[in-house]
Amino acid sequence: MSGEKAVERGDGPEDLRRMIRQCEITVAQLEGSGAEALSLLKLLDEIKDLMQWLEERGADLEPERVRMQTVEGLLRSKAPILLKEMRAVGGLDQACPEVSPDESRWWWYLDRQVAEQRRRTMRRWLTIGGVVVALLVALGAAYFAFLAPSPEERERYEHLTRAEELREDGDLAAALAEYEAARALAPDEPEIHLWLGVLYEEEGREDEAAAAFATAKELLGNEVEFLVRRGMIYAQMGRVEATLADASAAIALDPESAMAHFLLGDAYEAQGKIPEAVEEFERAAELGDQAGNSALVAQARMRAGMLLQRAPVLPQPTGSGD
Repeated sequence: MSGEKAVERGDGPEDLRRMIRQCEITVAQLEGSGAEALSLLKLLDEIKDLMQWLEERGADLEPERVRMQTVEGLLRSKAPILLKEMRAVGGLDQACPEVSPDESRWWWYLDRQVAEQRRRTMRRWLTIGGVVVALLVALGAAYFAFLAPSPEERERYEHLTRAEELREDGDLAAALAEYEAARALAPDEPEIHLWLGVLYEEEGREDEAAAAFATAKELLGNEVEFLVRRGMIYAQMGRVEATLADASAAIALDPESAMAHFLLGDAYEAQGKIPEAVEEFERAAELGDQAGNSALVAQARMRAGMLLQRAPVLPQPTGSGD
């Protein structure tokens, strides 16, 4: 995003904080994100450009830089997961912009980091002896399998990538057609059915939406996971009330679901209910800690902390006798 575009759109610190918040969510939920991982890399580009543009105009972005350092550190630790998810768009090389980014946009070169880590691992194993031969064969096979998806996978990734682009451009009917094509290639992928259900709803095709949701629920085999994952998609579509309904329904079924509380906090924040959002993020962090989900704990605490910074004095609940 260029400085000129920022001026035209009126981007400022609030827009930057919103973008960073979306980045925090996406990194925390990176595993299983598929083609959505590409949106994260594009968002990092936009954040970098906007921060540079704002700082050139005298903005103090130290809090935002601290947040981004946390996000970037978490992303580096999840580099192998990102590369796996980027298979949905044909791999990092194919997704990289035509004009090669400079080295400061290191997220476009995470494959080098992972490759170097693997090379160091291999060199250590070389000292062990004869077993290294079998190990190298296994690693080599896994490496080439990772970089070379099947023709069917590539076709599916292309449909999902086009669907995302069309969706972002607001052409939901065309995006729906791409998801339908992807479903024909991967009928057992629940995320595709979830997107189909949501987009069918947008098109007023209620029976088809219900069928897609029923299939997704059957594939997931878990009502709470179904509600949470559908709620996340509703959130991406800006359907706050639907997000709130799914998060609340998930909590009713499983009050200990950390992700459901996180999703509810997100919905409350979108509604401007800051005390309620903080409470849900803090509950999500507590439950995530109990479940050993360190990434979710970090994101939930960060979201709660940022809300408290925006509203340092929150109203306290009053007792029934007050």
